[in-house]
Amino acid sequence: PPPLRGVDGAASESAAKNRFTYDTITKRMPAIVRSVVSSNSYGEEQNAQLERLAVEIEMDYGVSLLTSTESPRLNVEWWNPVVQALGDAGDTWLTAPWWVVENFMYKRILEITDPASDCGDPFLNVKTQSLESARDHFITSVLPLAQSQVDLDGLRKLILRSLWGNVADLSMSGGCVDGTMSGQAAKHTALVDDSERAGELLLSAGDGSSVVLVTDNCGLEFLSDLVLVDGMLRAGVGKVVLHCKDTPVFVSDVTPEDAWITLDWLEKQGDACGAFAQSIRGHIDSGRMEVVSHRFYTTSEFFPKLPMDLSDLLAAAKVVVVKGDANYRRIVFDAHWDVDFPFQQLVTEIAQFPAPLLALRTCKSGVAIGIPKDSVEQASQVRQDWQTSGTFG
Repeated sequence: PPPLRGVDGAASESAAKNRFTYDTITKRMPAIVRSVVSSNSYGEEQNAQLERLAVEIEMDYGVSLLTSTESPRLNVEWWNPVVQALGDAGDTWLTAPWWVVENFMYKRILEITDPASDCGDPFLNVKTQSLESARDHFITSVLPLAQSQVDLDGLRKLILRSLWGNVADLSMSGGCVDGTMSGQAAKHTALVDDSERAGELLLSAGDGSSVVLVTDNCGLEFLSDLVLVDGMLRAGVGKVVLHCKDTPVFVSDVTPEDAWITLDWLEKQGDACGAFAQSIRGHIDSGRMEVVSHRFYTTSEFFPKLPMDLSDLLAAAKVVVVKGDANYRRIVFDAHWDVDFPFQQLVTEIAQFPAPLLALRTCKSGVAIGIPKDSVEQASQVRQDWQTSGTFG
């Protein structure tokens, strides 16, 4: 099937899911670029360059190549041939595949900000705000699960808590912290709930096997993920490896630095939060938990084109847990599938994922598969934008 593109939703009468893609490119992405200006203290030159990038996107110009070779974080040798191919095809921000241009925008941001910040994180301030916003909800509704039994029912609860933590996503709010950062979202509905089977799968790794968790957002989601990781280790999983992004992307996606910042933040909260942070550090010190990153996760490649080193790492795991909407889009080629196309068939026969896969994702883009048609009809009756609202998973 064809990839999602902004132009799919250019007409006002377009389907809600396609209109979302169009609005993301013409409104949310420029807003994210401008939020980098408002949430940092860069110089006039950097701010002017960021504004030009925002205008380039919202005016639907051609996609410009990276011109800087100074920052090692840009991965110029991978990205420029991809962007050159877009130019050769005459593509713009709206006609090119959304997955490609959305990922690339963050490299363009880093190209501008890295020289002025010594490769700092342009989203650090809003990530910190998202942690603070999540504090009360985490303490009252998530952290108590760290004391729960890790039988099948207990793991199922941890899995669902990790799933709904994905509602918190700064790329959805244009780089601004809003109510979803604290868990104050609308009522959630699982369109596909395999949490019992998922719990059984994780329990099967309780023989000392390893599990990989591919992370998504900082803040409430990552805090919820840490509670899930702790539960898996208490259930007898030998080791959990967190796979993070190697550079800042999608505003709030977790990098290794964010993982350490989160643990430091937990310790500063004291009491139960501090004790939980010490438990996580104990897992790391014992070698049962590891935090790594890989360049693949900030390219626009899909999982079937895993580099061999990363494929081998995933294949060695008893289970791979993939978090969030962007990682889900990477699994399913960010394409216009029929929503009832079997997820298992795509993963095993088409994507040929190298290990048993558990995908935890709230619907925040116009791509979804493996959903029964009656569930789709029920969701559509609740709200027309069910695929992009973040209230279904």
